[in-house]
This record gives sequence, C-alpha cells and structure tokens, in this order.
Amino acid sequence: MIETFANGKVRSWASILDDPTREQAERTAELEIVSAPIALMPDAHLGAGATIGTVLVTENAVIPMAVGVDIGCGMAARKLALVLDDLGDLAAGRWVSTCAAVVPAGLGKWHADASDDALRWIERNPPPNELKDRKRVAEQLGTLGSGNHFIELSVDEEGGIWLLLHSGSRGAGNKLAVLHAEAAVTMNGAHAPDRDLAWLDAGTPEFDAYVRGLYWSQAYALENRRELLASAHGALESVVQRRVALFEEHREQRLLHAGRTGAVAAPPFRVFLLDRDPHDRRDPAGLGEMTGGCRPVAQRAGTPPTPGHLPHPAHAPTGHIPTEDPTHRRPLL
Repeated sequence: MIETFANGKVRSWASILDDPTREQAERTAELEIVSAPIALMPDAHLGAGATIGTVLVTENAVIPMAVGVDIGCGMAARKLALVLDDLGDLAAGRWVSTCAAVVPAGLGKWHADASDDALRWIERNPPPNELKDRKRVAEQLGTLGSGNHFIELSVDEEGGIWLLLHSGSRGAGNKLAVLHAEAAVTMNGAHAPDRDLAWLDAGTPEFDAYVRGLYWSQAYALENRRELLASAHGALESVVQRRVALFEEHREQRLLHAGRTGAVAAPPFRVFLLDRDPHDRRDPAGLGEMTGGCRPVAQRAGTPPTPGHLPHPAHAPTGHIPTEDPTHRRPLL
C-alpha cells in the first residue's frame, strides 16, 4: 500500500516508518530544489540528512549527502556451474578461510601492493585531482571495506551456487563525497534545514567537480566489484581443485536501470542458509528477486551484525524482510 503525506510531497512504500524518519522525509520534500514528490522505498529508515531509501528529483542542483558517502555502492552476483552437492561438507568453510586470505576486509585494510589489473585500470581512468594518493587508490581496488560490505557463497532454489557481494568505491569515493558535501555546506548550508541536505547549484565549478567525481567513483566501484568477484571465484577454484565455469543461460534481454542509496552495518562474510518459501509474498522490497533468489551459504566471521539491522541484502533494517525471523535460518558451519 502506498501512503501519501506532507500534502502529497512524500509517497511511501515503507512497511515500517517511525516518526523521526517521517519527519526527516518531510524536511527533505520541502527543499526548494526538489521538483517532484519524493518516494520512500519499503526499507526506508533514518539517515544523515536524507532518509536512507529515498528516491528524489532535484532541479538544477544535487545534494551530495543524499547520494551518500559510499558513491557507487552496489551488489554483484555470479552464477557458477556448480551445485550444492559439489561442495561437500567442508568446502564452504575452506572457501571462507581462503577468501579471507586473498580479499582484505575491514576498516583500514587493503592490498600491500596494487595488482596489475588495478594499476592498468588507474592508468586508463585517472582519479580526480582531489585524490592525491593514487598509490592508495590503486591498492584499495579489489578490497571489501567495512560496514555492510560482504562476500557470500549462496545457493538458489535449484541448488545452483552463486557468488554474491556488496561493496563500493572504498576510501576514494568516501573522500570525494565528504569533500563535496563540505563544499555544499559552504555554498547553500544557510538555506538548508540540515547541513547534510545542503546542495550544489548547477552551473558552478563545484557542481561540475562533484559530477566528475561521482562518475569516476561509480566506475571505480564497478571495477572493485569485478576484481572482488575474480578473487572470490579463484578462492573457490582452489578449494574444489578444478576450474569452475560460469553458468550459462540464454534469455531475451531487456535493459533496465535501478538506483538506491544508504548503508547499514553488516559482517563481511556470513555462514547460514535462509529457508524462505519462494511463494511467501511478505517480502515488501522484492529483495529475494533482487538477489536472484539466492540464500547465503558461507561467511567469514568479521564484525558482528549490528542489532536492529538486517545484513542481507544490503540496505534493510530488521523486521522488513521475513527471512531474518530465526525460524527461517539455520547454521551451516
């Protein structure tokens, strides 16, 4: 059910919407640069400035903190030509250990030396001038980060094995986001109800610099996920001691675009199965479909899940997705 409030300026698909989140959404909708009703997605919850899970349209302006500080964060999935029976009883645990050894994960963790792929990518895609330490930028390609970032070995309803991960633009994207958010406060902070809702005006050097950094960070995040997939795939091949091909299936293709913002805490790797009824329609966000119907199989123990947050998929607080009910989850390892 769609709820409309703030005199029609907010449309909400949220299954749970507390008063602070509602008030925050109303403040955002009242901004002079917002040119259409804002939309709250099913997992909308309180954020810094803008509500996490907000879709909004601005005219001749952009709000850096509404985009967020992990520019380009997103999911990647790879279906493999493996089934659950191919792994054996101990393979998932060995994959966790092997993957943890080759993929730096956590705050302040990155490669001691940049890979050849990372160096070539940086050469082809020079970082914005605001990023002075290009060596560090290259060393962070192919690393997981912290917060709600994870790599996961998953199984679908037919027993097929997937690699699933969530990560973003690492320290480089974060630094650019913070720098441009500060520029927005300098430019329009006095006109915004919250410093994290300050915006950059189109046609200014500050706006143009942010957009350049935004596009570069999105490309960097995409390359980061590509390298993470390659590392996790290689770790699995070393465990099963054979080449693992990609699963191939040919279907009619359609070009679709989707965007999201926001992040909550989650461990980098997890170990459990989710016993979700595929016919259960209580999933308001459609996140089962977003992840291809995958169920987590393996996790590397990292920072513990934050109470009150749902670590999988990336952006939903507990209570919005029924699979977080303990009756739907059982340990595998």
